[in-house]
Amino acid sequence: MTNTARRLQRLAVCVWTFGLVWAILPVSVQTAFAMQAEETGQEVKLNVGLSTAKPGEPIDIPLTLSKGDEPQLNKVVGEIGFPKDTLSFVDVELGLSGELSEVNVQAVEKADPDDDKVSLLEVTISGEKPIRPGILAYIKFRVSTNATKGTITLELKSAKATTMEGEPVQMAEGRDGQVELFGLEEEIPVVGCFFFTH
Repeated sequence: MTNTARRLQRLAVCVWTFGLVWAILPVSVQTAFAMQAEETGQEVKLNVGLSTAKPGEPIDIPLTLSKGDEPQLNKVVGEIGFPKDTLSFVDVELGLSGELSEVNVQAVEKADPDDDKVSLLEVTISGEKPIRPGILAYIKFRVSTNATKGTITLELKSAKATTMEGEPVQMAEGRDGQVELFGLEEEIPVVGCFFFTH
């Protein structure tokens, strides 16, 4: 599969997953999200994305940056906690915004000193040009063959950024990621795209 085809596949998964999550939320919660988006549209946030999988499968989790036109950033660092008995870190690669910003991405896995069941992944995205908002990177995991059905949280433990001048930036609280695990014999549901059905 080519890189372009892989990106289109990931985009489709992200879109229908968002549509599924949005569709099952009560209207009051949807309204609250919309109001919050209006209020925080200019805030700098690092968010961990969503995915679905079955035991033994590989998954790609998007890491996204949201912000207004200012400030211009040249470095973003996020630390993500994940259950090491369920997920194994494989690699990290640039997303579209990361590629367009011509940044480098690195990920270092380490133990969580507070919880021996959790691994920490520090992802660093940096470059000489301003970093564009959007999908900065994809974190690649493999689901354990012993994983059980349920929801796994990828906790955004911390996020920080610096401007082109090297000044620290105040970050708003970003979103944790989630992986919805299905049983081996189950079909992962395919839903209509939210953007085309609303």
